[in-house]
Amino acid sequence: MFYKTLFIYLNELIINRCFMKTIKLAIITILLFVLSCFNLQAQNWDFEFEKKEIKVWTRKLDWSKIKECKGETIMKTNLGSIISVFDDVPNFPKWVYNCSEAKRLRKDSDTRGVIYCVIKLPWPAKNRSMTFQYLLTQDKNTKEVTIRFLSTKDRIPEDGNIRMTYFKSHYILTPISPNEVKVVFQSHADPAGDLPQSIINMFLNDTPYKTLLNIRNIVENPSFKKKYLDHVEELSK
Repeated sequence: MFYKTLFIYLNELIINRCFMKTIKLAIITILLFVLSCFNLQAQNWDFEFEKKEIKVWTRKLDWSKIKECKGETIMKTNLGSIISVFDDVPNFPKWVYNCSEAKRLRKDSDTRGVIYCVIKLPWPAKNRSMTFQYLLTQDKNTKEVTIRFLSTKDRIPEDGNIRMTYFKSHYILTPISPNEVKVVFQSHADPAGDLPQSIINMFLNDTPYKTLLNIRNIVENPSFKKKYLDHVEELSK
């Protein structure tokens, strides 16, 4: 529980970023050291399967009963096109695995805001809902983009669903060429309440695979028009 709380705290610091203007190098060093210690609590990744050129892994975390999952694939498109899919919040159900509803609660800028999302579960389990912050950053040298999602305590409408209070994930978009991007998706969540292990295991494997497959199908569809965004720098030839 300590590591879970610590991770949430450190991620909130990263997402809020206001601390970066005043924090000293010594404090940053300490935080990085703490994060490195935290990472030691995660075991090595176990390869699960590869299908349709999408690889999936899971791993155990010493501080959680739920495994963490990861997926990786190559998408034949540019950075802006993939990010435009993330920015189209009402259409999350078209690609986020088992998402039945999504709406943006707040948009602070082109790179950060808060989203409300409902996750549909098979009967007899109750659906889950959550709110999470998102933050997009880009390495100006490599053009690699990281999009972080972290559960937040923002109020959501009474929807009759079970509220998920812990969720974190990130996408790392690494441009290989102007028209090819490696996408790595990593996620860990506590579904809250009692769920059969069969449902949890289904989500561990299906979430990274189907989410990445859905994104790839959207951006590689011949009818999809490539997007170029002012706040995202593309890899030059």
